[in-house]
Amino acid sequence: MGTMGSCLVADAFCTASMKRTLLEALERSDYRTAIPMRLYLERWCPGDPLDRAGELYLELDDTDGLFLLYIAVTDGKLAFVCDKAVTRNVGARFFCNALQHLIRHFGKGEYRQGVVSYIDSVSRELATYFPRMDGTAPTSAIRLHMGNLNEW
Repeated sequence: MGTMGSCLVADAFCTASMKRTLLEALERSDYRTAIPMRLYLERWCPGDPLDRAGELYLELDDTDGLFLLYIAVTDGKLAFVCDKAVTRNVGARFFCNALQHLIRHFGKGEYRQGVVSYIDSVSRELATYFPRMDGTAPTSAIRLHMGNLNEW
């Protein structure tokens, strides 16, 4: 993807409509499962996305039972990090298959649909093992982190 294409992809994630859609998907996940999901978007990732996702994961206040999806939008780099108990119960294969589904959406330029579908699919699977019992969602956590997405 050329520079212009890369800028258009990053810009697609910066719209108010896209942010609202992503937040709504994350809020739906919070009602389904006791495992909080976080989405971290950056324009680029200079190194390994799994290393970067791990760094960001450790910067969060409470990582107990947390699931983090990391996307470097112009690089097309993706990674997820989650608590060991989550991986042990759900299985890494499910998360990897879901990530492949997201990559297929991105390959077709379906960024919004891809991320929302990923969040919905993962939260439904998490709810199988870690359902939200009280029907209320936490409201204090920041669910969407925009990183360096607005930088050039």
